[in-house]
Amino acid sequence: MADEFRLVSPEIDNEGRLPRKYTGEGQGAKKNLSPPVEWYNVPEGTKSLALVVQDLDISDPDGPNVPWPHWVVVNIPPHVKRLPEGFSGKEEEFGGEYAVIKEGVNGWKLPGWRGPVLPKHGHSTSSSTLRFLASGMKGPPMKRCGHEDYGVAIVYEVDFVILCIGRFSDVPKISSPPDKGPEVFDGKVIHSVDYANMDNESAHNFVKGKRVTVTGFQKFAMGIAIRCAANGRVNIHAEFYTGLNIGIYQNFILVHSQLFHKDSMIKVEEGSIILKKAPKFSFCREGIKVGDEGTSLETDLVMLATGFNGEKKLRDIFLSKVFQDSFLGRLMQQGCVHPQIPQLVVIGFSETASNQYASEIRCRWLSELLVGTLKILSIKVMEKDAGKWEKYMKRYAGQYYRKSCIAGIHAWHNDQPCKDMGWNPKRMKGFVAELFKSYGPTDYVSPYSN
Repeated sequence: MADEFRLVSPEIDNEGRLPRKYTGEGQGAKKNLSPPVEWYNVPEGTKSLALVVQDLDISDPDGPNVPWPHWVVVNIPPHVKRLPEGFSGKEEEFGGEYAVIKEGVNGWKLPGWRGPVLPKHGHSTSSSTLRFLASGMKGPPMKRCGHEDYGVAIVYEVDFVILCIGRFSDVPKISSPPDKGPEVFDGKVIHSVDYANMDNESAHNFVKGKRVTVTGFQKFAMGIAIRCAANGRVNIHAEFYTGLNIGIYQNFILVHSQLFHKDSMIKVEEGSIILKKAPKFSFCREGIKVGDEGTSLETDLVMLATGFNGEKKLRDIFLSKVFQDSFLGRLMQQGCVHPQIPQLVVIGFSETASNQYASEIRCRWLSELLVGTLKILSIKVMEKDAGKWEKYMKRYAGQYYRKSCIAGIHAWHNDQPCKDMGWNPKRMKGFVAELFKSYGPTDYVSPYSN
C-alpha cells in the first residue's frame, strides 16, 4: 500500500463537497479558482502526466451523454508533484517547473479551469484522472504521434503505429482549374456528401425550385441524381454529369433532358438520360461550360459527386514532407505496408468497398507480425511486390488504374497474408470449388479455430 499511486486534493475530501470558491457561483471575491491537486508514487518510466477533471452527471445538451470536462492539463513533468490552488491560467507566473505545462479547453470551449454550477437540489459527481504517458518504453522510440485532445496537441513517442483510416470519406475530391473553378460561379456549389447526409425534408427543401447540376463519378452521381428526383415534388430542372475525371479532363456526360414532376423516375432505357462524351468541363459565372465549344449551361446549384481524395487524406496525416511525398503514385505492399515508412501499418484503406473485408486478414497478419511469428520483408522485396501489383492493374485499367475497381482479384489480398502466416491460401474444399466458387470472409477463418 505504501507504493500505491494516490491522487488527492488537500481542500476536498473524497466524495466530499466542492468548496464554493472552486465553483461557478463563487464565494465572496473568489470564483472559479482551480483547486489544489497532489499526487504520489508516479510509476517509474513515466515521461509526462495529463490531468482531466470532469463532471459525470452533466452532459452537452446538443451532443451525446458523455462526461463534461472542467479542466484539462497536459505536459506535466513527472517530477512535478502538485498543482497549487489558483494555478489555472498562471503557468508563466508560477514559472520554473510549471512553465512547460499546458492547459486544454473545457466543456465550455474555454481554456483552463471552469468550475461547475452546483444544483440547488441533489448533487453533482466529479472525477479526477491522472494519465501516465509514455511509461514502460523499451528501446528508442521509432515514431512521434500526436492528436488534438481538448484543444491541446499531445505528442506520444511509440515503437509502432497502426493507422486505421478509410479511403472514401472526409476529404472531397474537387478540381479547381485556374479561373475556372467553383469560385467563379455565382450559384452554390456543394460536395454531394453534404447533400447525402441531409434528411429527406432538408434535401427536398434544398433543391426545391432550383436548376440542379450533378457532376461526378458513375453510380455515385446517379445516386445523387435519383435522390434529387425523389425529392422533387416540385419542378426541378437538372443536368447530370458523370465520368472518370472532373475538370478539364475526359468525362462521360449524362444529361437529363426534361423537368422532374411528382413521382417521376429517371429511366435510362426511356431516353430521359443521354450518354455523351465531353472532353472539357469547367465553371463559369452562369453555371457550367461543357466541351470544346464552351457551351454554357445555366444552373443554380452544382453538386460535386466526384468522390473523395483518399490519398491526400492519408498523406496529410504525416507532418514529414518526406513521408507525404513517398505516397505519391505508390501502392502499399499488401495494401497496408509502405516500403519507405518503417513501423507503420495502414488498416482499412481498401481499393473499393467490396474489398473492405480484406482488412480482417490484414489484422490477423499484423497480430502475427507484432508477436514475432513472421518478419516484415525488405524494402527492395516490398517495392518489387507492389510494383507487380501496379503493373497488373495498369494492364487491364490503363491510365485510370489508380481509380479502378479490382473486381474478381480480391483473393490476392488474402492469399499473400495466408502464405506469410504459413496458412494454405487455397481455402476451398475440392478442385472444382477452388476454380469456380467465389471467396468470402468466412473462408479465411483461422485454421486453428474450432
